[in-house]
Amino acid sequence: MPVSMLARTLRGIEWIARDEARSRLGLERIELGHRELRFSVPELVPELLELGTVDDVFQILAEVDGVTRRRESLARLASLDLGAAPTFDVTASFLGKRNYNRFELEDAVAASMGGMRVARHGAVSLRIHVVGEVATVAARIASRPLHRRAYRVDTVPGSVHPPLARALALLAGAPFVDPFCGAGTIPIEGALAGLSTRGSDIDSRAVQAARRNAGAAGLRIPFSVADAAGMAPVECVVANPPWGKAVPAAQVDLQARRLVLLTFGPTGLDHIVHEQAVRVHGALATITVVER
Repeated sequence: MPVSMLARTLRGIEWIARDEARSRLGLERIELGHRELRFSVPELVPELLELGTVDDVFQILAEVDGVTRRRESLARLASLDLGAAPTFDVTASFLGKRNYNRFELEDAVAASMGGMRVARHGAVSLRIHVVGEVATVAARIASRPLHRRAYRVDTVPGSVHPPLARALALLAGAPFVDPFCGAGTIPIEGALAGLSTRGSDIDSRAVQAARRNAGAAGLRIPFSVADAAGMAPVECVVANPPWGKAVPAAQVDLQARRLVLLTFGPTGLDHIVHEQAVRVHGALATITVVER
């Protein structure tokens, strides 16, 4: 019997996550939604945990119709039988205005689960999301959210969210250099996707952090201390220039045939082949792909 799955991702990169899921899982039919993918697999397989562009992956346990904007409709969740676990946690979200908050939604689902409810790190982690009048209840298949990479033993301010870094690397689709590498997230995610990468940063502390993180990931990536302004021409650059600290992207002379940039706003560069908004930590940013 097919297993129904829900994968959560960032707003703006859903289509990149869909393409990765198609490639890794051999799927054709994947439904895109607001920050999510829905699909079915014959069985739970390790490749589900290797999806780099998603924040988390859940197995759908139930879908309940008739959960409207009114608080009384939450009673429909009381009919669920979600079984029992020694401990469990619940996270809820919904689209649109409702006469209840997410905590009331979480309480309604928790009442259908046997066991001790904890704030986090339960033996079972439940996720409920309501769109329109349909509530989807799902359980995380991993021991922790996929975006919490084990290799991130060191960080620096402005470090890129790993699934977003993986999406940038996949947009490159070729070996690349990151001249603003920070803690190394973009080159590391590129290497985990099978690409040859290297990175540099003007901050020696950031480069040390990048080397530690790459080591924790079991990767050997060349990192060096260097100023991006003096970078020699390369085939491809993937970067997240430091917002508010670096010169505007249009004035940085990154000599590369292909650029994949994450910036605070539009770059104003010529030869743009793709540009889109993406939400990062609650703020809107811009992904820009340039081919010269």
